[in-house]
Amino acid sequence: MSQAAKWALITGASSGLGKAFAQILISWGYQLIISARRMDVLVALQGDFKSSYPLLRVEVIAADLSEASGAQKLADFCKTQGIVPDLLINNAGFGAFGAFADATQAKTLGMVDVNCRSLTALCQLFLPAMLAKKQGRILNVASMAGFLPGPYMAVYYASKAYVISLGMALDAEVRKSGLRVSTLCPGPVNTEFASVADHKVHPSMAGKIPGPYEVALYGLKKALIGKRIVIYGIGFKFLLFFTRFLSRSLLLRLMNTFQSARVPDSAKHDQTAN
Repeated sequence: MSQAAKWALITGASSGLGKAFAQILISWGYQLIISARRMDVLVALQGDFKSSYPLLRVEVIAADLSEASGAQKLADFCKTQGIVPDLLINNAGFGAFGAFADATQAKTLGMVDVNCRSLTALCQLFLPAMLAKKQGRILNVASMAGFLPGPYMAVYYASKAYVISLGMALDAEVRKSGLRVSTLCPGPVNTEFASVADHKVHPSMAGKIPGPYEVALYGLKKALIGKRIVIYGIGFKFLLFFTRFLSRSLLLRLMNTFQSARVPDSAKHDQTAN
């Protein structure tokens, strides 16, 4: 798959993994459409890229993917520019830590909108044109959380399970056409995600969390060769293999203990997990 003069569309591109994807891809010769909610950050990033890579186009568009119109806004922008992405990276997403009963419905449903609905919409909006070209890649960013139950991050974990399932099914549908759909499932990454989610890093992970650049680089390399499920880190590959031998009840109890250790006592409800 030649990389010269190809287009990549990246959501959640203002920081973390999204910014790292953009930095790597423009260094590989991709032209970029970068999107996030914060236009000022996008414009600053655009300026940095243009100064370093003056021959490559970098388009910016602010879009809030928690809104129903967000995905369509990105599709309409690309259509007016005459751009069909060769690589679509659905990176935008967020989580929230705490008891489900205490969460506001706005935050809970907003998480579903960004993590699931908009990601689905973007796949559906861009796939027909990509199929017509008979080449391309979609990289959806999920999480190791998608393979596990997640007390105190129930909706986030469930949303990432959806992303994994959808990506696997779409890849099976389009693989014969020349396209590939990959799903990146990292563990914790050293980004601003944790602060947004109000999520404390477990002491066992201190000093072991990779940076976004190395995770993004690994994910892109695997996506470009058509890897369906991409798991960063041998430890997490072992963990996923090991969980196959645990009953659902035991796995849920373990996760409940692990997660609840970071929740203030005042925020805890019934700790029984059956």
